[in-house]
Amino acid sequence: MALVDTPLTVEDGSIVTGADSFVSVADAAQYLYNRGLITNDGVITAGLLRRGLDALAALSCLAAYRLPLASVTDIPSELVQAQTWVAYYISVSASNDPAVITSGGTVKREKVDVIEREYMDGDGKKSATSIADMPSVVGLLRAMGCDSMTINPTAAPAAMWV
Repeated sequence: MALVDTPLTVEDGSIVTGADSFVSVADAAQYLYNRGLITNDGVITAGLLRRGLDALAALSCLAAYRLPLASVTDIPSELVQAQTWVAYYISVSASNDPAVITSGGTVKREKVDVIEREYMDGDGKKSATSIADMPSVVGLLRAMGCDSMTINPTAAPAAMWV
């Protein structure tokens, strides 16, 4: 079975049925190309844009823009650009993807019966990723009134993100 990247349905603020993005693949790719971040054969996919929007949707300050929209509204250009940038950051490093961040770290002590684990302190593992680690996104979101940029990871089967 051949898998294909399903097309995005872009929300323009008028409550588009089935919308799952604020930017098209072509527009996101052109934006990144214009900044010298991807080449003509650079890959920005609908899947990356969906994952970028999934990460942004977790921010409480963007609740008014969760899809499907509750009412007709203007879509800020900062939101469109932020979705594009998050998708780009995810494309260059899986560690930027909130779906693949794992909690815990080096096991200090483990009890097998009635399963109990204790992790070492400060071993550098993250249980959340921060949009603050994505510099091109921070200013855009701050302009929209976002103060907290912490996103909790989503639970997904480990084998899903290989």
